[in-house]
Amino acid sequence: MPQFWAPIGPRAPPHCGVCGVSSYATASRSPVRGGVPQGSVLGPILFLIFINDLESGLTSSVFKFADDTKILDTVSTSEDKDILQQDLQHVVDWAKRWQMQFNTSKCKVMHLGRNNNRFQYFMDGHVLDSVDKENDLGIQFTADLNSQTI
Repeated sequence: MPQFWAPIGPRAPPHCGVCGVSSYATASRSPVRGGVPQGSVLGPILFLIFINDLESGLTSSVFKFADDTKILDTVSTSEDKDILQQDLQHVVDWAKRWQMQFNTSKCKVMHLGRNNNRFQYFMDGHVLDSVDKENDLGIQFTADLNSQTI
């Protein structure tokens, strides 16, 4: 359940100063009372276009929302585990090709079901942490498939 690095267009903290610059003069600083989107209006769309080919060549299912990516598959045997591990390596290679990297400390594995073999998975040489619950878009998912809103 890898996650990408920080989203494009982060919000500025409250009370940041904004200054306009022209070729003739510099405007004075003005306080900003709320969060202001940084970057272009097209930034989020361009990001989605940029990562559109992420799942090309993967066997596992891929779900993307903004800068968050999840890779899911049914793993019953060690061969299934190897296929999922190859898919994880594929996305690491994809990121390196585009001069990016995954924040592996935020990448986690959730083993669903009671009779799960709980295989270990790696990304870029790091063992991925296994979790029993995870918050996603305001919903807490648990390994026993009970979910609740937060």
